[in-house]
Amino acid sequence: MGSLLTGPVPALELESVSVRRGALRVLGNLDLRLRAGDAWAIFGENGAGKSTLIQLVAGQLPPSSGTVWIAGRRAAPDLPGRLFADGIRLLSLLEQPGLAPGISALENVALPLRYHASALSLHPEQATALAREALSAVAVYPPELHSLPDRLSFGLQRRVALARILALRPHVVLLDDPLLGVDTESSLVIERVLRAWARDPNLTLLCATGDRSLAARIGALGAHLSADGLCIDPTLGVSREPASSASETESQLIDAAGDAGMLH
Repeated sequence: MGSLLTGPVPALELESVSVRRGALRVLGNLDLRLRAGDAWAIFGENGAGKSTLIQLVAGQLPPSSGTVWIAGRRAAPDLPGRLFADGIRLLSLLEQPGLAPGISALENVALPLRYHASALSLHPEQATALAREALSAVAVYPPELHSLPDRLSFGLQRRVALARILALRPHVVLLDDPLLGVDTESSLVIERVLRAWARDPNLTLLCATGDRSLAARIGALGAHLSADGLCIDPTLGVSREPASSASETESQLIDAAGDAGMLH
C-alpha cells in the first residue's frame, strides 16, 4: 500500500509564515513544501527558532502571519488526532521525550497502540509484542524495558519515545533536535532510524537540528534557518536519488529495525 499522502496535496506546507513575540521577530518569511518521501534536516544556531518551527508544524504554536498546512488541513492543536482518525499519522518528538512517568518503558510504547488499535487495524493483544519490536529496534532491552522513565538516562528516554513513534507507523514525523543531550550509543541508534525514515518514499520527515552535518549523515536535504527565513543549503545535506521501489507503510517498523541490525 502506498502513502496516504501521495497526490497533489503536500504533506506539509508553510506559506509566508512569521512568528513574533512582541517586537521581536522569531521567524520570518518561511515558505516550505514537503511531499511524501521528502526528508529535510533544517540546521539552525541556538536561538534561530528551530523549536518554534517544529511547534508551528505540530500545531502547538499559531503563526503571527501566514498559514501552516498538514495534508491540506490548517495546523491546530487537535489536528494530529483528527488526522489519525482519517488514517494519516502525524507524530512528533520534541525537546522532552514526553513519557508517562508512572508506567514502564514497554507500557509507554504499548499504551498508544492499544488506544489506537482500531485505527491501526490491530487487536489490542498485539500491542505488547509490537511495542517490544519497536523497543528492540532502538536497542532497549530488559531490564530497561520494564523500568520507569525516571530510572532511565535521557538518551534511553529519547529512544523509548522514538520507539513509540516507530510502533505507530507514522506518515509524517517531526523531530526537534533529536540528538541533543544524548549519549554516543543513543546518537548512533537514533541516526540509524532517521536514515531508514529518510529513505522511505511513503514518509515525510522534518527534523530541526543544531548539528550541521546531520542532514548529510542521514541522507536528507539540508536547509539553514535564521530569523530572516529558510534557505536551502547544498553544503548541509545531500542530493538523494529517487527510491527505486516503495516500501509499504506497514513494514516501516521492520525496515527501520533491520537497518539498525537490532531486530532479533
